[in-house]
Amino acid sequence: MAVCDAHYVFSLVNIGDFRSNNDSGVLQNSAMGRALEHNTLGIPDAEPFEGIQNPLPYFLVGDTIFGLETWMQHPFPGHRELENTFGISTARWGIFNHTINASVETPEAITKAAVCLNNFIRLTNSAVYCPSGFVDSEDASGKIKQ
Repeated sequence: MAVCDAHYVFSLVNIGDFRSNNDSGVLQNSAMGRALEHNTLGIPDAEPFEGIQNPLPYFLVGDTIFGLETWMQHPFPGHRELENTFGISTARWGIFNHTINASVETPEAITKAAVCLNNFIRLTNSAVYCPSGFVDSEDASGKIKQ
């Protein structure tokens, strides 16, 4: 489970749940989910935005499996930043292309390292790490181009 920004940089991650658990359940049972639910994660208060009368709140944008909350909204069709972020990491770190046969601690450590490396490279050498056309985008009608 992860949160990323529009530049494919991970902001929050929850590593260690099993694939058989659905995303909504993982979020609800995680420290991240509890912090969001109890407003203790530190999401900033609503702020004014140029040209808009009422302050706009900050919130996460999640797949439709997640319920709508004041802190969780659903994306416009075609916006896939998190899937692209995972795709970038999978493409760059080939170990994620297959099952990692190891104790539970080893894949967790590998995933943590990949998240840190992804963020470091995205923030320091993005054009080489993720060249133009490497991630999904959309055409003028909003249809996904892969």
